[in-house]
Amino acid sequence: MVRWHPYFLNPSAPKEGVVKKVHYREKFGPQSERIKARMAEVFRGHGLDYDVDGLTEFLVEAAKKVGIEGAAEFLDDPNKGVQEVYAELEKYSDHITGVPYYVINGKNKLSGGQPPEVFARAFQAAD
Repeated sequence: MVRWHPYFLNPSAPKEGVVKKVHYREKFGPQSERIKARMAEVFRGHGLDYDVDGLTEFLVEAAKKVGIEGAAEFLDDPNKGVQEVYAELEKYSDHITGVPYYVINGKNKLSGGQPPEVFARAFQAAD
């Protein structure tokens, strides 16, 4: 079973958002280009284009394709769902320092992007 929980990557970010390319450059410095290239490679492996422009229209269209209605209205209201997110964060974000963050069978914890063999070992150890 997979359970998804929210986590604020940048809780001090302005509600109107940030330009991701600039933010990544400021946060990761010269590594940002390597990270971007790796993400593009991963996305291509799934037949997708990697785009960090963060276009709302793309999210709305993706939501429609999988049958989620009301995405545009949700994205237009920066306060929508905030209280629910804070409640979840209070329950689940203890000691999380990187994302994605995985807890496997309540035992093994993995943080950040990991190669498949790391997951394989974690699943085997969690049996």
